[in-house]
Amino acid sequence: MAENIQNYFSHDSNARNDTKILNLRAALGAEGYGIYFMLLERLRDSTDYTSVIDYNAIAFDLRVSAGTVKRVVEDFGLFSFTENGERFYSESLLRRMKIKDEKKKDISEKRRAAANKRWEQEKNQDIDNDLYNNNANEMQLHAKKMQNDAKEKKRKDKEIKDNKRKDNTPPPLYSKLPNEGGGVLNDDDVDVEKLKKLISLYNYCGFQNISPSIQDTLVEFSKLYPYSWLEEAFKIATNGGKLSLNYIKGILNRWQTNGKNSNFKNNKTDVESYYDQVDKWTEEIERERANNGH
Repeated sequence: MAENIQNYFSHDSNARNDTKILNLRAALGAEGYGIYFMLLERLRDSTDYTSVIDYNAIAFDLRVSAGTVKRVVEDFGLFSFTENGERFYSESLLRRMKIKDEKKKDISEKRRAAANKRWEQEKNQDIDNDLYNNNANEMQLHAKKMQNDAKEKKRKDKEIKDNKRKDNTPPPLYSKLPNEGGGVLNDDDVDVEKLKKLISLYNYCGFQNISPSIQDTLVEFSKLYPYSWLEEAFKIATNGGKLSLNYIKGILNRWQTNGKNSNFKNNKTDVESYYDQVDKWTEEIERERANNGH
């Protein structure tokens, strides 16, 4: 069907009344009229709408005599010839084919333009899809990163809390003695268990590492004072921000001199007065040590 449309050419309904056609019909009758239109069909099928002048071959194709074909082509002015005289054509058919070819070219150009437009739209759609997919991928990656960051933050917060919890966990009740294996343990006056508890208390309150001189002070404390006094004195010093063994020693000395349950009567609270008094005791101890050359 499509091929028939491609090979179509227009045919005037009154072509039989054309003067040249009338002369053809008068001379050759309906046979001549039929040969004429069969020649036009052959020309239409040719790529350049012309035909080589080979009457014998044409006559064989049309199943008519070569002489009749020659008369139709040459005697009635229905066909023209190329300059070299080797081919013939129809002026009327060329005009019709020119209109057809121009329309065909216009249609082809419009179809090409439409195809290019459609291709461009599809291309832009593909680009939009790629951009959308890229944006979607980026959003997924960003969301995943935020999720991972949130998990990491949660993990770090938990780690910090765990570390704080560990820091606030009291140390073991008994700490290893610095001179364990000799020295202090050979002193019969030392209550080893009491000293271990005191060292644990010392570490728990946040004092620095135990040096030999600090060890001697702790040993002295364990010999001179009950553990309940030591525990309370360390607690007072820690709560007051006084991480000093001299400060603690001042508390213990004053308790030993005036009695642990002595009261202080003034306008300050008992705890404030107590801290003021302990500061004085500490100053006195420092002055005594200085005077004694310590």
